[in-house]
Order: sequence, then structure tokens, then C-alpha cells
Amino acid sequence: TELSLADGGTVTWSAASDEFTDAQLSAYIYATIAHTRDVAIDPSVDFGGPVPIQVNNPGSCNGYSDGDTVFLYQASSACENSARVADVVEHEFGHVFHNHAVIPGMGSFTNDRGQCEGIADYNAANINEDPGIGRGLDFTDRPVREIDPIGVERVYPTDLSTDPHISGEILSGALWDLRKAFIAELGHDAGFAQAEAIYLGLIQRWPDLVG
Repeated sequence: TELSLADGGTVTWSAASDEFTDAQLSAYIYATIAHTRDVAIDPSVDFGGPVPIQVNNPGSCNGYSDGDTVFLYQASSACENSARVADVVEHEFGHVFHNHAVIPGMGSFTNDRGQCEGIADYNAANINEDPGIGRGLDFTDRPVREIDPIGVERVYPTDLSTDPHISGEILSGALWDLRKAFIAELGHDAGFAQAEAIYLGLIQRWPDLVG
């Protein structure tokens, strides 16, 4: 875009009323936040260059990643454009982080979809410090998934499901509980760092939910 700026003045660039343009801006911002956090967790991770983020794809209420590229969908009457939802972008970026941080022969990006979804959910929750994943996708503050539900804990193997997102809550919930415990014992910053160290070790070395 082109904007005029007077000497000493200010200008505001907003595409809030233009879904497709705002999706590009939002995806760039949220992916940059995720990239910055994930590189801080693993400074040695090599993404092989800029991570492609494809927005405004046909379809709605979802997003996905093949481990290298993130794909995000248009808005519909039921769902917001998924590029405009921070958790969705950061979840899908978590798949890219997982794929590129794995130690070959030790961890795996392909063995267990439940494991992959749990890692990606925790990536978004950790960045936003909120266990409610996907707020805003249905135009409300209600999360799509809650990895720290009150009075409920997903456990292995009871809660294994054909839906990998549900199976993933076993892992993401356990990681969130560890995070809370470390922060309570060590304080926010030290607890945060300890939880991230375990998260990285799991990404790099854990082959699947069973392993």
C-alpha cells in the first residue's frame, strides 16, 4: 500500500474492514511472533528460509500445515478467517517448528498425529499464556479446545481418540500442568524457561504418544 505522511506527523495503516488484506497482515504478524518464540526455544532450529504462509484459501473453519508451509482459510458465516486468529496461526506454525526441530532417528513428525496436534496446541498456548486454544475462530471468546479444563484431565490411554486433536490434549494438557507447576515453584520466568526446555526435548526426541 502507499500512505502519505506529513513531516512530524503520524499515519495509521488499518485493513480491518478488508478481510483478505487483513488476513495477510495478521498472518505475517502472528507467524513472526511464533517464529521469534520458537527460535528462542531452539536457537539451532533451521527452517530452511522464510516459512511460506498461504492465506485466504477456499474453505473455512480450519487451517493446516504440511510441516513446511502453513495454509489458512477464508471466513464464513460460522468462522472468522483463520489467518486473523492468533492461536490458529501459531498452532499451525507449531507443526513447522516440530518438523524442523526433530532430531532425525530420535523424534518424529510423522509417526503420531495426536502427538503432532498436542505439540502444536501447546505452541499456541505457550506463546499467548492461555490454555484456551482458538478464541475468536467462531467470532466469540470461547476456545475451540481447552487444554486445562476445570476438573477434567485427558489421560493416556483412556482418552486416545480417532480425532488426533483430542488425543493431542493428553500431551498438551500434561505440558500445561508442568508449566503451571514450574511457575508456581520457580517463579514465572524461570518456570517458563524450564517448561520450554522440556517441550523442546520432547519435540526433538519423542517418537510418539506411546514412546
